[in-house]
Amino acid sequence: MAFLKWMASRDAVDQQQGLPRAQWYAHLDGDSWDYVAISPVLTDAQQKKEDDATRAKGLAIGPKASIEFREFIASHTDTMTAGPMTVSEMLDHVNGP
Repeated sequence: MAFLKWMASRDAVDQQQGLPRAQWYAHLDGDSWDYVAISPVLTDAQQKKEDDATRAKGLAIGPKASIEFREFIASHTDTMTAGPMTVSEMLDHVNGP
């Protein structure tokens, strides 16, 4: 619950600032994870807006926020992806120019 509340406080900042928000998924069966968030890549201007608003709410940003985040979890990985794409676009991406 503490983790979800910590994340909700950050989601509220994005919502209040009109910034794109992460999409959350709750794990129901199988692997060892509980939640996954798919977050949009922000522009530099959006990231600054988010950081300024988060800091104004008294919440940590940057490395301090990363440390706080890790206090709630047993393991963490980051995944970079390309997409969304159609299958045809994916074939073009794989085959290259």
